Amino acid sequence: MKNLLYKEIRLCIPVQVWIFVGLSCLILIPSWPAMVAFVYPLSGFLSLFPTCLANRDLLYTATLPLEKKKVVLGKVLLLGFLELLSMLFSVPFGLVRVFFLNPMIPASEAYADLGVNLATYGFGLLGFALFNLIFVPLYYKSPDSKNVGATLLSYFVTLVFFGVVMAVFIAVPGASSWISSWSGPGLWGQIGIFAGGAILFFLFNALAYKLGSKSFQKIDL
Repeated sequence: MKNLLYKEIRLCIPVQVWIFVGLSCLILIPSWPAMVAFVYPLSGFLSLFPTCLANRDLLYTATLPLEKKKVVLGKVLLLGFLELLSMLFSVPFGLVRVFFLNPMIPASEAYADLGVNLATYGFGLLGFALFNLIFVPLYYKSPDSKNVGATLLSYFVTLVFFGVVMAVFIAVPGASSWISSWSGPGLWGQIGIFAGGAILFFLFNALAYKLGSKSFQKIDL
């Protein structure tokens, strides 16, 4: 598994994907909803699979001494790696926003938002998991084509999910301040959302791999 992921990282990631993963640092901007930072890595994925298709990565990977289903596993591992990397990269910038930039904003100019906290990352993990769960099975029904429909559908559903989460915490009175609290029920809410997002991230990726490999096994290479 380690060697498979290493191969994917070395051979399958175009430069623009690394750039979009790095744009998760924009969680730093106080005037932006924090979850917008997790949209950028997804935008990078729009060029990831077309690049792999152009480089005939599918054929190359299939000729390696691997089980056929491991071809799908490699891409699931790659997506998970990039998603987690984007989150880890955003953490120090999020801390700067919370402890240095937010206190400088006058109370009269502050706005309701989910903020930067454990809940934000829990929802981010769930959004990434939804993208993978929708995209991987659809993509591997016809992995030798561009699969524009699968890509756009996965991207759209994830954006809607992020949008709904942000809208709820902006629109519901008190929800923003409650979830941003680092004590009492707010803290436990953060921990619960983060734990739930992490568990679902693992389960949805495992299911994406299972469904994707099932579809891919039917393809005659």
